[in-house]
Amino acid sequence: MSAPLQDHLIGQLLDDRYRLDELIGYGGMSRIYRAVDERLHRPVAVKILNDNYARDPQVRERFASEAVIAANINHPNVVSTRDHNASGSLVYLVMEFVRGQNLHELISRRGRLTPRQTLSVLESICRGLAAAHREGIVHRDMKPGNVLMADNGEVKITDFGLARVATAHTQSSTLLATLQYASPELVSGQPADSRSDIYAVGVMIFQMLTGQLPYPDATVPALMRHHLESETPLPSTRVPGLAQDLDELVRFCTEKDPENRPQDAGFLLDEVIQIGATLSDEQLDLGADAYGGIGDLIPDSVQHPTTVQQRLDHWQREREAQRDPWWVRPNAA
Repeated sequence: MSAPLQDHLIGQLLDDRYRLDELIGYGGMSRIYRAVDERLHRPVAVKILNDNYARDPQVRERFASEAVIAANINHPNVVSTRDHNASGSLVYLVMEFVRGQNLHELISRRGRLTPRQTLSVLESICRGLAAAHREGIVHRDMKPGNVLMADNGEVKITDFGLARVATAHTQSSTLLATLQYASPELVSGQPADSRSDIYAVGVMIFQMLTGQLPYPDATVPALMRHHLESETPLPSTRVPGLAQDLDELVRFCTEKDPENRPQDAGFLLDEVIQIGATLSDEQLDLGADAYGGIGDLIPDSVQHPTTVQQRLDHWQREREAQRDPWWVRPNAA
């Protein structure tokens, strides 16, 4: 059983509305709390910028503008942004609270996903990301830690825009995205667009199919060279028997020249749907004896109660009893 994270803000009421109940994740940029909106009597997630960011007026201004942009992405596969404010020295964002785990946590626990499971999760990711790309919004920090797997089976992307907020403070875009998922143009300091998100998703596809990163042990300089110069390894080199279409999908998304990738998540979604319809059941279910089917992505403890609310309540009681944060800590911010 994990001990609860300690934090001096626990119990504080922000703007007479948001009561911070538990620290559930932290990172170099922010801390994330499970909280209660006492006005609407519902759980929320509150992300508070760390002091080194919150003290910078440029970061505060950009944070407010990016929060407005994120709040206008209205899609079931995107975590909704509900409020943002500055309360004294605290600068915070209020988001939909998602009971469950993130994709990083899921892969770490399971090892890898079957092709059918991968394509199912990937389709949801593409639908959410496509809604943003249609509005001209680029995520800039796509990684498994920013994909939430809800206990009811929904898949939601979180943290839109926050990577660009950090640019005002660091002045270095290459430090914003987790380097394992950074596109060649980000590594070389060029502007990011929707195709940079696609590159990161390509690395995520490799990771879902294999349970590994393409270059897990590379040093920072070596990893940057790989992104700039090396073709991404084919997932079938790690998991023999994977269909060629899956290899080609990873290679397509991770082309060094962004002109040669799918131009946005809408184009990628079409590819994903086509591959899912083309592969045989045997190809889709490679490894299913060990890794299960689509339903196995939802924890067993929430599959048996009969209604969605019962499932959520039952699973949340178990999670809170264990005091096990659902937002994996190293990737929370």
